[in-house]
Amino acid sequence: MPHYKSPNDSRPHWLSDEDVANGCEAMLPVGSVEITDADADMLRAPTPEQVKAARITDIDMELIEIDAKGARPSREITAALAAGSQPPAAAVQKLADLEAQAESLRSERRSLTT
Repeated sequence: MPHYKSPNDSRPHWLSDEDVANGCEAMLPVGSVEITDADADMLRAPTPEQVKAARITDIDMELIEIDAKGARPSREITAALAAGSQPPAAAVQKLADLEAQAESLRSERRSLTT
């Protein structure tokens, strides 16, 4: 399947062998030239900015998950303190572990946005 690149657009265009056989090359933007599959792959590859934005989105989603995972140990700690008891050690440890994970992610996110 041949790939093409127009001089005014960085996106690769492609035609099926049937399209080529039926003269559909005329439908390509003016000045388009045939490029290799490797060149087309390079044009489709994400930019560094897109990779960074995707990682920031992933971090944000992970932080939301960590917040959700912290709800139960937070309730256990709050209930114990409200009852005048010591909070369960397992809940305190779980919350500390989650906070450490979150801080690592927040640090990475800061490094991506500065």
